[in-house]
Amino acid sequence: MVQRNATIDDTPSVIAAPQPTATGSESNLKVDSYGALWTVSTQIGVEETILASAARTTTVNTEVTNTRYKGVTIVIDVTLDDAAASITPHIEGFSTLGSDWYTILTGAAIADVAVTVLRVYPTMTAAENTIAVDVLPPTWRFRMAVADADAITYSVNAIHMP
Repeated sequence: MVQRNATIDDTPSVIAAPQPTATGSESNLKVDSYGALWTVSTQIGVEETILASAARTTTVNTEVTNTRYKGVTIVIDVTLDDAAASITPHIEGFSTLGSDWYTILTGAAIADVAVTVLRVYPTMTAAENTIAVDVLPPTWRFRMAVADADAITYSVNAIHMP
């Protein structure tokens, strides 16, 4: 147990938190020089499937409501492409002012079985077709555009980053 002396409502107190982590760093229990307790956000990324694995032949849009995340990592897993289909991923934001969708990031066309990763985050270094330096708006969507009517099987996961 990690213990710290703190002042809570003008009363000297001892507060405790779990043991340090396996890496040796202390828990998120912090007290300033006056004994006031600091809280440290422990928010972590949350992963969700936004398109389950399926064969698709048309453009697909999936709208996401963002309540607290700055960025997202999109993982596209193409598992079957019998007919040499081609798809192009897009991450788009929504502007409530004009009720318009705008482009945050357009990935390169995908025409083979592979895993493709796209990222949007304000402190990353931009990379063409893979990383956008931006903050996710309250409403955004993932759009997968198709180049032809050939079937391609893929899934899409989103990892929301604090």
